[in-house]
Amino acid sequence: MSAIIYRGSHCRLKFYPQDGISVSSLGDPLISITQENYYLEPDVTVDTTHNCVYADLTEEDTLMMADGIKTECQVAYVTQQGVVTRFPVHTLDVRKTIMWKIEDVE
Repeated sequence: MSAIIYRGSHCRLKFYPQDGISVSSLGDPLISITQENYYLEPDVTVDTTHNCVYADLTEEDTLMMADGIKTECQVAYVTQQGVVTRFPVHTLDVRKTIMWKIEDVE
């Protein structure tokens, strides 16, 4: 099952490690999102209370994605010793929107 996001939306992608692994003991997390010629590495927040990591995508981030094209994301952790641990690749289902960039309304 893939997560559905809409172009031009603000969304949060959350990743939970399995098998009782704690996010606080894995190292520094990175999240990568790829779509053909588009690559995004958003800022990552570690949430030790809920044992997850997440990234908030902005309107600009999601507008750069095209709908209907294979989109994948993955979390990796890098320790201070340079050890990299990669977690499974997840699929994102990017859907179109008929709204273009919406300016803030005051």
